[in-house]
Amino acid sequence: MLFHSFDEDYLRRLASGDAVVEQHFSSYFGDLLSLKLRVRIRSPQLVEDIRQETLLRVLQIVRRKGVEHPERFGAFVSAVCNNVLMEQVRGEMRHEGREAEFEVVDERVDLDAPTSCPRKTVNFCACSFSKSATSVSCASALKSARII
Repeated sequence: MLFHSFDEDYLRRLASGDAVVEQHFSSYFGDLLSLKLRVRIRSPQLVEDIRQETLLRVLQIVRRKGVEHPERFGAFVSAVCNNVLMEQVRGEMRHEGREAEFEVVDERVDLDAPTSCPRKTVNFCACSFSKSATSVSCASALKSARII
């Protein structure tokens, strides 16, 4: 893939609705965003949703306010993508939290009984319940250890 440098003329034409520039914008950044997101997200549908939302937001910003530094346009698009990605993650976490609040308690499980899990497994499990950013890496560790 060839990298493109951006200037004021490109952004002016993008803002004015030039079909050739819009096509280049969606193709060029669509491909880059897909590459970036596929590394971070497993769901192809979610990758496509974030990619489209990013392109839409960037286009709206270019048309409303413009971009102060055209030479940094690629970094700007990447930053908007990061923001959209974080919004999706926060939304998923909120959604998962609501489901957990309404989960029915299983009375058959004795939480006070001693566990037969190896100590290593218990440490992994304790880590996975933390609310910090490390819980994601702990969950990954549990999966890689084939515990969950």
